[in-house]
Amino acid sequence: MRYVVGYGPRQRGVDGINLAATLSRSSGATLDLVSVLPSDAPTFHRYSPDQAFNAEIEEQGREWLDDGLSRVPEGVHAEGYLRRADSITQGLLDSAADPDRGEAALIVVGTYHRVRSGRLGLGSLADALLHASAVPVALAPAEYRCHAGVTRITCAVGLRPRSTPQRWSNGQKRPLRRFRRWTVLSDRVIRSRTRCRACTSTTVRS
Repeated sequence: MRYVVGYGPRQRGVDGINLAATLSRSSGATLDLVSVLPSDAPTFHRYSPDQAFNAEIEEQGREWLDDGLSRVPEGVHAEGYLRRADSITQGLLDSAADPDRGEAALIVVGTYHRVRSGRLGLGSLADALLHASAVPVALAPAEYRCHAGVTRITCAVGLRPRSTPQRWSNGQKRPLRRFRRWTVLSDRVIRSRTRCRACTSTTVRS
């Protein structure tokens, strides 16, 4: 099992690594750190003045990956990959569906950072992945720190037929009467509520 982790030279990239490493410690998954670079398709048939630019940004991308790999905690296996694509979203989706490596179990990215610590701010990348990804997407809150593992996950589902929300805690499965999601990952309590016609969810880190 592998997780695709979008990484770039910002704090949100570090947040994504920290969340992916926390999940990996519980699941045993390996991490594919992916830095997406602009497409290197030539602009002219015979000669492209973009060759020097492409070589420079590829070198920069490798430096980003080296930096990202240095931030992966000990005991978590990770590898770095450069991906060329027309957009970061497409690059991560292509990485998750790579036929040579098999479909990823999860895409992990950091979120928009102009929010309070521990909050989620959906930027354009996270929003696009949530709408387009065929595999689950995990979003790291701002300034998320790595932990020893996940202690509890509760999944909330909608009101469709045969959709029964379940809470998984310490290996036990219990039905939920209210549609809520509780995730315990740190020693602080932060609440974020989202409402829609199908369900109501509450996320708690404590």
